[in-house]
Amino acid sequence: MRKFWISFISVILCIGIVSSVYGEIKLEVWNSDHNPDTQKWYKEVLVPAFEKSHPGVKVEMVFTPWLPQLREKITTSYAAGLGPDIIMGGAAMVDEFVIQKIVIDITDKVKQWSEYKNFIPATTENQKFKGRIYGVPLTTDSRHFLYRKDLFAEVGLNPNKPPTTWEQFREAALKLTKREGNTVVRLGCDITLTSQPFDSMVYQNSGRLPIGPNKEIYINTPEAVEALEWWGKLYNEIAPPGTVLTAPIPLFAAGKIAMAQWTGTPTIADVRKYAPQILDKVGIAPPLKGKYQLVLCFNNWWGIGSQSKHPDLAWEFIKFHLRPLYIAQYAQTLYRLPANSAALNLPILAKDPFYRILRRQREQYGIARWTAPEVLNITNAIDKELESFLRGKKSAKQALDDAANAIKKILDQYKKFYE
Repeated sequence: MRKFWISFISVILCIGIVSSVYGEIKLEVWNSDHNPDTQKWYKEVLVPAFEKSHPGVKVEMVFTPWLPQLREKITTSYAAGLGPDIIMGGAAMVDEFVIQKIVIDITDKVKQWSEYKNFIPATTENQKFKGRIYGVPLTTDSRHFLYRKDLFAEVGLNPNKPPTTWEQFREAALKLTKREGNTVVRLGCDITLTSQPFDSMVYQNSGRLPIGPNKEIYINTPEAVEALEWWGKLYNEIAPPGTVLTAPIPLFAAGKIAMAQWTGTPTIADVRKYAPQILDKVGIAPPLKGKYQLVLCFNNWWGIGSQSKHPDLAWEFIKFHLRPLYIAQYAQTLYRLPANSAALNLPILAKDPFYRILRRQREQYGIARWTAPEVLNITNAIDKELESFLRGKKSAKQALDDAANAIKKILDQYKKFYE
């Protein structure tokens, strides 16, 4: 009996100690990918569930903006020693987060976590630096090829046979473009060209992204120049100078764009929100094939902040959030693909026909985007040169050579970190 009471008192004392320690803990979590539904879900579901399972711990969700405002917040907070326990990174950001000591290495933690096997490489490569792991993905904003079946039928194209090659795509885009007199009232395809869609074009024509895994620069290879020249020709054929389309809702949902070749879940979310009556008229095509096919995956991920006083508890929160049910619910608020493939087997997502197709394409064609330091400066440099080409100020080769030089100047500053 005496041993029983000694053991009982010991247990009570341990519980008291743990409770008192937890009572002093606050976890600050920064999330940059959110909307009102997401924020409500955190408040009503995830945070209460985590706090209930960790008595005394309080989770403070901070809903931050994306770049460039996020960079300003990081700089200010870390300079003051007030960095968060958990921070969200974007697809190309791991290099600068590691170089600037914003997140810590969690390789050993991840290797002991059985759930990690449910995350495919297209979703996890963006959180690695020199073979070490610094984060785990939540969702994938995968860039899939969407098209309007009803508009295909309108112009005599088979809505069940979308284009599969660049030339077929060009022919369809020309046919789908609608004019009233000299005014374009519908674009056959989305004519927007920035660094993100150009990544896909370069890969489709060469099998390499513009920036390689060892920071090789492929943005001005002959294949990249050829891809840009091809796009420039199509751009001028369907969108003469002065072409501007407007609508009270996003253009694809409004029927002002017939094919959106570098989009995916965000555009489907727009249709769901603004024009749900045409959901059955939205098709998801396999990615176009130049020489290669890809679905470019932009993965938002959690990392543990380097200034966290509670990294082990922060890791517990990350694992808790990434359980199949919770990551599925989170992804559903944003209409994103959850990075955890097991979540896609749950009824709340498995019943959605779009999710099934998006998952299959991600697993078959998914490629993680390149990473680099000074991501914003690099993408701005690329966008500037692409714009110069489209406006006729530079040839494709000159624009991409200038983009390559700008990227090289940035990467040269960080050579020592890759040696």
